[in-house]
Parts: sequence; C-alpha cells; structure tokens
Amino acid sequence: MILAFDTTLGSCSVALTKGSNVLYSKVEKIGRGHAEAIFYLVEEVLLKSRKNLGDLEALVLTVGPGSFTGVRVAVSLAKGLALSLNIPIRTITSLEALMLEPLSQNLIKNGDKIASFIDARRGQAYAQKFIYLDKNIIPQAQSEPEVIPQDTISPWSYWEPDIIVSSPTLNIKDRALWKTTKIFELEPDAKLIGLTIKSKSFEIKRVNLKLLSIRAPDAIKMKPMLGLGL
Repeated sequence: MILAFDTTLGSCSVALTKGSNVLYSKVEKIGRGHAEAIFYLVEEVLLKSRKNLGDLEALVLTVGPGSFTGVRVAVSLAKGLALSLNIPIRTITSLEALMLEPLSQNLIKNGDKIASFIDARRGQAYAQKFIYLDKNIIPQAQSEPEVIPQDTISPWSYWEPDIIVSSPTLNIKDRALWKTTKIFELEPDAKLIGLTIKSKSFEIKRVNLKLLSIRAPDAIKMKPMLGLGL
C-alpha cells in the first residue's frame, strides 16, 4: 500500500493506492498553505480508506521543482513517516509527474519527444526535455532540468516536441509556436503518481531524500532593524 502526495504547485494532492487500485484520493487547489493542508489531507485519505499509518508499505512524493515551501513540507513529512514506520521512499520530479496523465490515457506514443514546463514565476520557467521509448517506464530525460526565461521558451522549437506538458499558469496554449503540437496544461496528481510508481516496475527503495532545487528560494533572510535591539 502506497501513500503518494504532491505539494509542488498550486494544489495539494494526496492518494492511497494498492496495486492498480486507488483506495482514496483528494486534491485541493489552495495556491498557498501546503504546510497546513498536507497533514489534514493525509489524515482524511487514511480515514476514508479505513486504513492507518501502520498499513503503509511505501511513500512516494514529488520533490520539485516548484513551490520551495511546499516541497520542503512534503520532504519533511516523508522523512518523518519513513523513519517512524520503517518504510521506503520513492521520488519523482514535478517535471516528470506532469507527463503521467497523458501517459495514463495512452496519449503519448513510442518515440514521442516531450517538453515539460513549470511556471517558476519572476518571468522564468523550469524546463526539461524527455523522450518516450519504453512503455514500461516513464519517458527518459534528454536534458537536465533548468531555469529559462519565459520569453525565450521559443528556442526550444529546435527540439520540435510532439507533446508539451505545462503547469496551467504558463498559458502555453496562447503561444503560436506550437499550434501543431499536443499541449496539456495540468498539475501533478498523487493518485497517478502512486499508480505509476507501482505499475511501471520502479524499484521501490530507500533514497537520499532531498528536494530538487534548481533556483534559490524566493524568500530571503531579513536583516535586523536598527534601534530595535534585535
């Protein structure tokens, strides 16, 4: 039995899966507040499934890129649960997770080239290239994840992707460059993450769990204010 969760973008998603079945899943579009939402969603999913933490066999989560705070919360939760329950952890990046919905619907075909984009704010985007060569695993990375200016996404046209997956806030469909390319605007879904990790024959094992941080966090350490004795 696998507990899967995602807190990388504007939604908080939790699911409990067993084999090829989803026992219960819940998604809340919250924008912010992942730290509060993830705990009560995990509790709700377990309660609705009539399961408890002791029934879990493994954890799987997205480790970014995305909301720095959201990913830190998920990583901390996973570490705590894995340590206390003595169960393994498996991770997937959010750039990979965006491909799972079209994959589950057989909309990505053998040999398809895929470009994955996530809104990084501040006029930037997280980006990575993939190719789908084996139906038994998720598409294979053809580049490292990187941060690029949103207004220079067009140079990716040399990749000539067959499929584009993107977080909704990038508004990829409004860009005339890819009129002939299949475009999916979506967010990671915990139930698909849990099912894919199981069905795609990934080896579930302990990992050195850390968030995928491509860019420094937006938050900065504030300097003490003069005269306040701080």
